[in-house]
Amino acid sequence: MVTVQRMRGPTARLKVHLAWDISFWVAVAFVVGSACWICNGHLLYTPISPTPSPPHANAAAWLAFAGGTAFEIGAYLAYVESLPINTGHEDLYQEFHEHQANLTGDGKGVPGVSVKEEAVELKKTRQRSRWIGTGSLRDIGFLASAVQLFAASVFWISTLTGLPNVIPTLAEKNTPVSVVLFWKPQVIGGTGFMVASVLLMLEEQKKWWRISPLRIGWQVAFWNLVGAIGFTLCGALGYAAVASSKANYQSILSTFWGSWAFMIGSVIQLWETLWREDSKSSSMANAPSPNDKDTPVQKEQSSNDGHAD
Repeated sequence: MVTVQRMRGPTARLKVHLAWDISFWVAVAFVVGSACWICNGHLLYTPISPTPSPPHANAAAWLAFAGGTAFEIGAYLAYVESLPINTGHEDLYQEFHEHQANLTGDGKGVPGVSVKEEAVELKKTRQRSRWIGTGSLRDIGFLASAVQLFAASVFWISTLTGLPNVIPTLAEKNTPVSVVLFWKPQVIGGTGFMVASVLLMLEEQKKWWRISPLRIGWQVAFWNLVGAIGFTLCGALGYAAVASSKANYQSILSTFWGSWAFMIGSVIQLWETLWREDSKSSSMANAPSPNDKDTPVQKEQSSNDGHAD
């Protein structure tokens, strides 16, 4: 019902120029990464399922690398989006949309401002954006994005060392090299994902102890938290995966259901970026119209009020 209301609302708009919306590409990166991890979990699970199939360890390893790389890209873009100088990316999209409307003759433009001047202002807005920088640690959104980027970077190490022949004895026995470069980055990265998800949930809540399940951002953070728990358990159980078949079974399953949780959160985030209300329409709707004129009754009432004073 909420979806229908937003899509049919007078200010709802499908973002056609998605290349200008960094939130969209953050969601796309996490959707692609989640899809890779789901396929990875499926390939790892089928050989140990009740009806086993031939193993595809090499394919699973490359899918994990692709998924980890996509998560790294998504985390970096989310960090860029959280920088204080880039927090107005929605206004950038709005200006671009209005500029395109003026060029095609679909918009009324800004009174007293030419299309060329609008293009110059749009260029200045784009130049204000940054791809690297720092923010305040008091900003919970920036802090969550920084933690998420750190976690994704550490987690990516395990996807690199998990590629075929990088650690030759990885599937046979646990060695100090495999523990430090494969399993430990999964635990540290997964824990970082959990911390980032909790911070994002707190950002959506009016009070730290009162959850907000009806807010889209809270739902995204919640499902990311579930996925992060799954990825952390995968690494934690992996320490005993070589010696214990039960630990190996649960480690693989943790990756599988954790990937689906990440996918749910990513799809919700992607839907939010595709449909969003025009932030300027509501403020313009409440502004007084220059064509509005006082009626004779209103004028008389104003005159009486003035004499009363």
